[in-house]
Amino acid sequence: MIAEETKHSFGDPVKICLSAEREDIFADGSDTVFIDISVLDENDIPVENALNRIKVSVSGAGYLVGLDNGDSADTDDYKCDSRRLFSGRMVAAVRADTTAGDITISAYSEGLESASLTLTSEQSDIPEGISLTKDTVRITDDIIDIPIRKIDIICDTDTLTKDSPSCTADVVIHPGNASYDDIVCGIYTPYGVPSEAIEAVYENNNVSLTGKGDGEFILRISCSNGTDHQCVISEKKITCTGMGSALKDPYTMISASLFDRSSSPVNIVEANALSGFSRPIRVYFSGVDFGRAGSDSIILYIGNNRGHTVNIDVIDVCGNDERLIAALPAADNGRWNSYEPIEYTLPERLHGIHTLAFGISEAIIFGGFAAKGEDEAFALLYPAECDEIYGDDYKKDGSSITGIGNNVLININGIDFGDEGASGIILCGRTPNESNPIQLRTVHDGISKTQLLEFTHSDDHTEQMFTLEKLTGKTDVSFVFLPGSSFDFDSFRFIK
Repeated sequence: MIAEETKHSFGDPVKICLSAEREDIFADGSDTVFIDISVLDENDIPVENALNRIKVSVSGAGYLVGLDNGDSADTDDYKCDSRRLFSGRMVAAVRADTTAGDITISAYSEGLESASLTLTSEQSDIPEGISLTKDTVRITDDIIDIPIRKIDIICDTDTLTKDSPSCTADVVIHPGNASYDDIVCGIYTPYGVPSEAIEAVYENNNVSLTGKGDGEFILRISCSNGTDHQCVISEKKITCTGMGSALKDPYTMISASLFDRSSSPVNIVEANALSGFSRPIRVYFSGVDFGRAGSDSIILYIGNNRGHTVNIDVIDVCGNDERLIAALPAADNGRWNSYEPIEYTLPERLHGIHTLAFGISEAIIFGGFAAKGEDEAFALLYPAECDEIYGDDYKKDGSSITGIGNNVLININGIDFGDEGASGIILCGRTPNESNPIQLRTVHDGISKTQLLEFTHSDDHTEQMFTLEKLTGKTDVSFVFLPGSSFDFDSFRFIK
């Protein structure tokens, strides 16, 4: 056997350990020795992920030159007397002065058993050209700084199903007396892209998880220990099954790496973009929810270094049927390993839930897409896309509802009119009746109100405007068609 190394599991640190790289040190004003600083658990096993802040002092015939921990993200000054461990270790540089004697190094950390180490310097000739000025460190105030070193995620299951879509995970931090509680919780795809397929709510060291769509995901719990970056990360794989596809929100950027399928293999490159297309390809995204208001404005995130314009087809997919919405030109923008947003206006407004495919004919960078929306409360809305429709005498015709007869109820829930509110509504439709009364019922904060809209005779589809008692805040709205109604309902829009 040439060499052997043994690793042990470890618990929380209880004491500090100091060891010198060598015992001989000469009192010549320049000789420097490095002191290894680590922490041990109750079984004297090194705690290899400890982050404790250690305060170091040196007395006697030497002085502290500085501290280092090898952490490139640590912005603490080298020339100070305290620093955090990194991966359970740091070093102190101690220099002898020109007088022989004992040099005592002491280390202190809140909640840990302190440690000290004494070296004896030997008298030595002082080399010519050595400065006798001591390059001393900055003395810091005593602070209680006990960083989190480890996060455990304890959960009875790693699978959410349609019948059991929810579970709770316990979050255990180590050590238990840590000074920080800056815990952040998130759900990510295996590629590291944030996902809304699982709702995760963190509170009081517990995470409540609720699955919304099928797939494999990662629950990530992290903390920054008071810094501007994540210091400790813990992850657990969570699988959702039997729930169907999770809806995607196009009003925030949908990363290309969230695609559901593609017509040929793709590469996921920097910033979770797609590239490396060896042939024309279609990339499919299911469950894209444009909402009731919809959008006719789309943003594509493209990097094109081909030297010419590349067309990207936007395709609406319904089952096995695919319909071209638009062919959008992406000019050369010089981006060969990144992308930038390009905004387009589509020839039609997309409402509700769609499966979209993007047809890409050449090897460009495809970073993803987004839509530009407008305030739903004052957007053009369509009755067939409302939340609930009740009654026997009506017919859905695309986004319209035609042939509305007696006692038909159309509900749209939770429109947020804000503080400014809506003071009117425009209805588009037609009726053979001299007048077709429509009740507009609203419920806000549990208070119900009814206003009557008298839509007058029109053989053609026309817009008619009605003044309303102001509607504010989040409100449920219902259109109630009374006995004797005969109405074709095309659209409606609230106005301020």
